[in-house]
Amino acid sequence: MKDKKGDPADDPYLNELESSLEEMEKEEIVTDDPTQVDLQKEPVPVPAKAGSPKVKKVPEGLLLTQDVPVSLVAVLGRKTVNLKELLGFKMGQVVELDKGPGDAVDVVVNGKVVAKGELVDVEGKIGIRILRMI
Repeated sequence: MKDKKGDPADDPYLNELESSLEEMEKEEIVTDDPTQVDLQKEPVPVPAKAGSPKVKKVPEGLLLTQDVPVSLVAVLGRKTVNLKELLGFKMGQVVELDKGPGDAVDVVVNGKVVAKGELVDVEGKIGIRILRMI
């Protein structure tokens, strides 16, 4: 099968994310509810992790949510198979994915693609070097 790198503009996941972000930017939320947090307020400096001299700028409203856990997944590639093919999988069988070994992986947080990255070795474990935020 031919290696298809594809244009990022043709990625349906990226297109869906971009259109969702555009729709969110158009929406104006007006509320009298005091529990609603204004995420558009001026960013507040927050110290980066220990050992890092940089200071991150975080919107004031996000300070309340910093400890909320999110699920991060690195998607190496995808393939659609039918049930018959799936039931025919055998130990040691190689399943060809839609990306090549050097292609960027999708970094997905809570089901949404947020970045593109490359796999790296971090002291014997797999890590992701972020190449581009989406």
